[in-house]
Amino acid sequence: MEEIEEWLKGKRKDQRERPIIKKVKSMDIDTIVRKAIDSIKDKRYTTSKRETRPSQTSKGGDFTEVKPKLINRYKIQRRKEGASTCSINRELALMKHAFNLALKEWEWVEDNPVKKVSMEKEPPARDRWLSYDEDVTLYLHAEVRRFPDIPFQMPLVLH
Repeated sequence: MEEIEEWLKGKRKDQRERPIIKKVKSMDIDTIVRKAIDSIKDKRYTTSKRETRPSQTSKGGDFTEVKPKLINRYKIQRRKEGASTCSINRELALMKHAFNLALKEWEWVEDNPVKKVSMEKEPPARDRWLSYDEDVTLYLHAEVRRFPDIPFQMPLVLH
C-alpha cells in the first residue's frame, strides 16, 4: 500500500512540474495558420477563391510570443499597405481561429491574444440591382421545370 502512495505522490509531483505549454517553441506562426486552414478545409467550410494565405496573415515569427500589442501593430501596418478593413478582419479571424485551436484542441498556448484586439469597423453592405441582361440570364438559367413558381417569385425577391 505504501508503494502505491509513493508512486501516486511521484505522479502528482510530475504533473505539477510539467509545463502547461507543450514543446512547440520552434513552431512559427505560418505553421500554426496552415494547420488552422487545414482544419477549416476538413470541417464544414468550403474554400473560396480569395482564401487567405498564411504568409499574408502571419508574417513569420514564434506564435507563443504574439501579444495584442504586436497584433495592433500588424493592423496598422496592413492599413498603411492599403488593405481593406474587410481583408484585415478576415486575417484577424483566421489568426483568432488558429489561436483557438492552439488553445483548446492542441493545448499549446494558455491564452488567445487575438481576442483582446478589436476588429475593424466594416462599411455597410451595398445593394446591387441586376441589369436587364442579367435579369434575362437569370430567368433563362432558372430551373422552371423543377420549380414552376420561380418566374412569379423572382420579381418579388429581386426588386
